[in-house]
Amino acid sequence: MIRYTYLIFVFILLQNSCSSFFQKSWKTQNKELLKTIRVNLGKFDSLQEIKSNGKIYVQLALGKEEVDNIYLFQPNETREKIKLSFDTKQFILKDLPYKGELEIIPEPNTTKFVFVNKVPMEEYLMGVVPAEMPSSWHLEALKSQAVAARTYAVDSILAAPNSTYHVESTTQSQVYGGIKRETVRSNQAVRETTGEILLYKDKPARTFYHSNSGGKTESPEHVWGYSGLHYLPVVESPHCKQATNFEWKIALSRTEMQDKLKSLELEEIKNIKTLETTPSGRAKTLEIEGKEKTITMNAVEFRRAIGQTVMRSLLFEIQLEEERFLIKGQGFGHGVGMSQWGSKGMAEKDYNYKDILAYYYRGTELVNIE
Repeated sequence: MIRYTYLIFVFILLQNSCSSFFQKSWKTQNKELLKTIRVNLGKFDSLQEIKSNGKIYVQLALGKEEVDNIYLFQPNETREKIKLSFDTKQFILKDLPYKGELEIIPEPNTTKFVFVNKVPMEEYLMGVVPAEMPSSWHLEALKSQAVAARTYAVDSILAAPNSTYHVESTTQSQVYGGIKRETVRSNQAVRETTGEILLYKDKPARTFYHSNSGGKTESPEHVWGYSGLHYLPVVESPHCKQATNFEWKIALSRTEMQDKLKSLELEEIKNIKTLETTPSGRAKTLEIEGKEKTITMNAVEFRRAIGQTVMRSLLFEIQLEEERFLIKGQGFGHGVGMSQWGSKGMAEKDYNYKDILAYYYRGTELVNIE
């Protein structure tokens, strides 16, 4: 009887862990390269104070020096690359604490220097996940964010391994907030998915993600012109409707619209209407009617001109009412790949992070970097 009970226990244990036990490993010749990532923290041409709670080791072209607690970078005194390492493996730049090392690299043809944080991959992700997704959300959603962010980072490194830096610390890549943004829950999500990425045809997938799809995701072909990314199809994302940022609206006067679109050199904007939409229902091209001529404009460029945080997506309708352009839309972001609000909704319906990733990144394979 005891033996029978033991066998049942082992069966249940194996059943619960079989997906991770049999998870494929990905062998790469670039394993050492992928252990750290180089993050652009900003470009500066003014005096900067770098602090630490211990000794700071400064490596220059002509030798090394050692300072206590504070290093003052004075751009007028040098044009060489400077490497800083720290006793505590942490430093503070502009009142924000970071892990790892710091390199200060002169930018060609300018007076600025690029401040690059060289940080271990998993520690980098601990500063990304809570900056991209509220750490109060369901753990499975946070884990899906961790895998998507790790895959994005790995793909970025392999795309330009010898570049000055691999990613920005802003929405141009993925937001990185350093130590200050870390939380217990988001760190748990990173640790429980350590080394996991998504592959497509044995290469890291381009795991784009966004805040809210407005109910349906978009193809990357219609946003950036990328073709062949078959794992990023248009899919329904019904849980997005529960989001606080699902619907939005703005109103711009004729004068304001004229100013936003001044690069078009239209004497007077009389009307704007959607000329063509994508299969997901988003605007693709717009017709801008001026006093003397009418032109067409790419909707992505139109949104950029209006402001991407103001005009939150391309899933919108536009009307001219009483000398104002009223724009009403749904969703927030480019709409490609995983919807973060969609992942939240799926997690709350008891889907795990693997289910979420498989839904938004169709045909990809979850693997461990070996």
